[in-house]
Amino acid sequence: MPTNPADGKEQVSPTSYSDYFISPATNKDLATVNELYDSTYAKLFGSCVRSIKYWKYVLWKAEIQNFNFLLFKSEGVAIGYVIYKNNDIYEIATTNNTSTLELLYTMRERYSINNVILHCSDQHPLIFELGELDFSCTRRQCYFGGHMVRILDADCLLNCLEGELHHTALTLGISNHTEVNGDSEIKIRDKKLDVKILGSPYYYKNTCFLMMANSLSIYSDKNILYKPSSFNIPYFDQI
Repeated sequence: MPTNPADGKEQVSPTSYSDYFISPATNKDLATVNELYDSTYAKLFGSCVRSIKYWKYVLWKAEIQNFNFLLFKSEGVAIGYVIYKNNDIYEIATTNNTSTLELLYTMRERYSINNVILHCSDQHPLIFELGELDFSCTRRQCYFGGHMVRILDADCLLNCLEGELHHTALTLGISNHTEVNGDSEIKIRDKKLDVKILGSPYYYKNTCFLMMANSLSIYSDKNILYKPSSFNIPYFDQI
């Protein structure tokens, strides 16, 4: 089925849904599953880096919470996976030349699943494939995602933040400037940038600041250097 060129995928030749082999994902599939995850979710803001150890946790979590974790193959080659429960799909990923929509059609034929709810970013490749089909979108904006994260190396994050802010300052041609974000201060004097954080980096506000994540109270629209974004962590990592 042709896909929308906006998602960057190649045109896909029609495949009979009966040609797909579907099986529960196992430990031996995890390296392949990780490649599938990266092919879809690495392009989306907020995606997580998953080690094999973490994928083993995902398998365990799916089993404990009674989720279905299915691997799709065509002609012996893994082309996608789906994590779902009832009509809720929490993750769906494919290779770059596979239609995500075809996986949904296959699930409808094999498991009589209709009217699915897909928990994903609005930039997920499937959104671009829906075209003129009947679907609706509900947006969930979460400004308080910092509580989901624990900082392990505050100095590393601070260095990354300073590097990004310095690049922004150079791009904007800023030589002298001061911004205050909650308990944190960004100061530029003669093109030299200094970032100060008061208190522990593990405080909620400081965690948000270091990760450039929006919170309910620290961000000001008047700031021109520091532009945080809200978290968009894949839903299965949140539940």
